[in-house]
Amino acid sequence: MIQRRHFPEEFLFGTATSAYQIEGHAHGGAGRTHWDSFAATPGNVVRAEHGQLACDHYHLFEQDLDLVAAAGFDTYRFSTSWARVLPEGRGAINQEGLDFYDRLTDAMLERGLKPAATLYHWEMPSALEDQGGWRNRDIANWFGDFTDVIMGRIGDRMYSVAPINEPWCVGWLSHFEGAHAPGLRDIRAAARAMLNFGLTDLRLVSPRDGWPNEKAVAAASGADVVIEATRVFPSTRAAVEDLRIVYAMTARQRDLRKDVVTPHHAAADIHAGIAAGAQCGVMFGPERAGLENDDLSLADRIVNIPTNPEFSSLNLAQAVLLFGFEYFRTADHTPALYHSDGDSYPATKTELAHLFDHLEEELSISGFLFPPEKTPTMVRNIRALLQRARLTEQEVRTLRGIISSLSTGRESRPNRN
Repeated sequence: MIQRRHFPEEFLFGTATSAYQIEGHAHGGAGRTHWDSFAATPGNVVRAEHGQLACDHYHLFEQDLDLVAAAGFDTYRFSTSWARVLPEGRGAINQEGLDFYDRLTDAMLERGLKPAATLYHWEMPSALEDQGGWRNRDIANWFGDFTDVIMGRIGDRMYSVAPINEPWCVGWLSHFEGAHAPGLRDIRAAARAMLNFGLTDLRLVSPRDGWPNEKAVAAASGADVVIEATRVFPSTRAAVEDLRIVYAMTARQRDLRKDVVTPHHAAADIHAGIAAGAQCGVMFGPERAGLENDDLSLADRIVNIPTNPEFSSLNLAQAVLLFGFEYFRTADHTPALYHSDGDSYPATKTELAHLFDHLEEELSISGFLFPPEKTPTMVRNIRALLQRARLTEQEVRTLRGIISSLSTGRESRPNRN
């Protein structure tokens, strides 16, 4: 049996909680957070549970810390509630909130527990979330102000302080998959990906947050034509019933006998189908679980994007973008290589002839075109070199300016003859 004595003396055993999960957010003057709104939305949280009472740690923290100490732990990692300290996220301070964390800290020290604080454990004050939350660049300053306030009160007694608990949960689960508050899903990015490649018929099946969705519209970054034309269906079957060719995008192996093709093959097949007058579509599943077998049974073929087998993880917008690129590329006739002259036109033959005359005159004066019997060959080679460069009008003017600059004030070199 592994016992404590098997660990190094400096090894610390600890336990951890988060403010919203245990404190009881309805007490002590705490402001509203985006988790309050998220938990109040049907379907977001199991049994519609919320943090208004939770474990009532706000009132029972001493008994809770007795349990932590009795269990033999060395440290207790707790988190501070931004909205408990600053109910509006900024401005007025809630002294009751600061007093609570002051008492909590002293209670840990009285029991020999090292206080380990985490400043943010996923609960954004609603007033700041309404201004974009983590998507607003000012959040760094707001978070800094909160840190100054809370650590100005308890920072002198902390064993350790961490800024954010599991940042990937904040970025991915909260703002992409939508599994955590504020529950954002990146339909807007998928819409932008579609419009980049000329796809405009977006169909949604029972969107969790309803439709139209103001946040998706506001963040579509110019893809309004896709968002505004979006159609909502109660089921996948209803969404595809008018289509003749349906592909399903999935990376997981399924117990279905279906042909599996690459996006390139599917794009070519869809173009051919459209040319023959058939309506075609591609199904993409929800972020977290992907398409179900019932959905896949409605597809003619499965599309699989070749990826690194050690890490095959594409989000919705990436999958849409990759397929959209293949679809657009299949019908696109842009040459694989072409020359761009920017805003300048190719130089005319007259302009090139004047450049040759100017350069050859200066090279002759400098003695470069030597010996005389080789001059014709040297001139031809120089002209061929400049011809291959496919110079623009601006480039010819620049080169003539360089030649003039190099020759200005130059003393004539002695003739090698």
